[in-house]
Amino acid sequence: MTVRRAMKEAWALYRAHPGDMLLFMLLQVAVRLIALCPLLCLADASLRWGVLLCLPLWVLLVLPARQRAAAVMQTAIRGGRLFAKRLLIGPDWGRDVVRGLKMIPFLLLWLLPFIGVTAFAYYMYTGDTDIFTAMRWIMDLGGGDFTSGLLPALLIYLCFTLPFFFGLAFHSGRRHELALSDRRFLKGHRGGVILSWLAGLLAFVPFVAATAVTVVSYVMQLLPILGESISSLGRSAQSIPRPGSRVILVGVAFVVLLLPLIPLKSLITACYVHGCWEGRE
Repeated sequence: MTVRRAMKEAWALYRAHPGDMLLFMLLQVAVRLIALCPLLCLADASLRWGVLLCLPLWVLLVLPARQRAAAVMQTAIRGGRLFAKRLLIGPDWGRDVVRGLKMIPFLLLWLLPFIGVTAFAYYMYTGDTDIFTAMRWIMDLGGGDFTSGLLPALLIYLCFTLPFFFGLAFHSGRRHELALSDRRFLKGHRGGVILSWLAGLLAFVPFVAATAVTVVSYVMQLLPILGESISSLGRSAQSIPRPGSRVILVGVAFVVLLLPLIPLKSLITACYVHGCWEGRE
């Protein structure tokens, strides 16, 4: 199995069943929204601790939903339906919860660099480092200009998320592997799994491009105002422009350009893992 072949098979399956793809995606989104419903507690200060209910709901609903989605995708590759009752109802709910929980420690390990730099930044912010020292660090990155240094500082910070995304790619085939066999058969195919995950990101290009144009236009408008306000220590603070219609544009791009293509991303990995499994059944 090659990544190119997996992409072709995933695209053929996606085109053959557009209705099932849409229903599949809507159900996955609905499950996640149910798990996030406790966020509504933030609307009332007296109920704010109810937000913690998101964690058990995510474990009990979303983790098994991901495992079942992988199983249904593998069935669809063999001629079954992608939108099946197995997505919600099945006898192996407890097993699926356990499988999802087992992946969390591995992903947290890949997230440690980002957690570490975030904790360090928070310590420096709350510790002995004064605002002038922090500003000087950012100005040095921008060649003496604070506004020019903000973007590279942010990019350096975001670079610490790269190990986490590599971990997501490395482990992306595991739930599909479990859906096909209790034995590990992806050993020696990790490179292909990572490449298939990266190939799936091509489905996000239209949304990322549309969002980037919208966000960059707002940031370019915001940076000079922010830099001037910080440099003057608030003596000539200006009002921050509201994003306005840009938020609506990003929302429309999310619904139109991203949601319909999310199943395609997962299908590429599913097809690659299925190809590695063929002949082992």
